[in-house]
Amino acid sequence: MGLTSGNIRGDSVIDYELANGAATVNVKFTTGNIAANATGTQASGTLVPTNAANVAVTSAGAAYSVTLPKALVGLEIDIVCISATNTVVVFPAGSDTINALSASAGLTMPALTSATFLCMTAGAWYTSPRVPS
Repeated sequence: MGLTSGNIRGDSVIDYELANGAATVNVKFTTGNIAANATGTQASGTLVPTNAANVAVTSAGAAYSVTLPKALVGLEIDIVCISATNTVVVFPAGSDTINALSASAGLTMPALTSATFLCMTAGAWYTSPRVPS
């Protein structure tokens, strides 16, 4: 039958599937550090790229923010807060949700923690672990 799905890892992640001879390719990449925005709001949060696999976030002050892309089924983004002393607030896009928080509410990540943000239902992000650690 042959190879029907797989991935290639390195600086980039390339997932692919072959179904009935048709190929679907999803290219994801590891970003460099992105700086959280000082205003700490959803609207002005630094945007996390949709096709990012891993994002390291720096924060020069408490409660600086980043904003996830629209929650689409199948998206998975690892976010690491690499600030030694400052928190980062991760907001969903628009009226999306994160875990059991209300629509548009941000999730605070303590210093030096990480979480994988997964979308299994359109409009809803879930984290693993549930509380960034």
